[in-house]
Amino acid sequence: GGARFDYDKARWFNQQYILASSDEKLAAAIRPFLQAKGHQPDDDFLLRFTRLMKERMATYAESYTQGRFCFEAVESYDEKTIAKKWHAGSEALFTELRALLQQLRAYEAQPIQTCVEGFMQANGLKTGDVLPVLRIALTGSMQGPAVFELMELLGEKEVDQRFSQAFKLFVNFVATNK
Repeated sequence: GGARFDYDKARWFNQQYILASSDEKLAAAIRPFLQAKGHQPDDDFLLRFTRLMKERMATYAESYTQGRFCFEAVESYDEKTIAKKWHAGSEALFTELRALLQQLRAYEAQPIQTCVEGFMQANGLKTGDVLPVLRIALTGSMQGPAVFELMELLGEKEVDQRFSQAFKLFVNFVATNK
């Protein structure tokens, strides 16, 4: 029999190559793919993005497809999860969490995580009550890198803007889909 090309194995090999690449080399390799989509990230942002997304791509082009939300506003949201996770009291709770996050001195993953965990503990909430809502507000879906690291990458202004927009949409969505 003739040789057969195994696409899945080729993707796996490519992903292993990406994982073994230095962050700097990988950032330089994916820059053209981002530029082709109209994005010109500065070197620092691109390097931090690369570190965050490295494990989530098997090809250079997937840097954009898997991390589009890092460069563009979220266009659609996972309505099924919103319907499960957003309820009557959610708006007040998440407004309070937004206010706490706005008070952080250092907008970095660890202080953000500490803030969110303290908020959950103070309000008797579980991880499943809060993190899915934050993830969907940031990415539009349940896919993506770690929430706190993503928040650090996007920065305080962008995160707050996304939360504001998403939470308003979630309120309207749940109100119209009862």
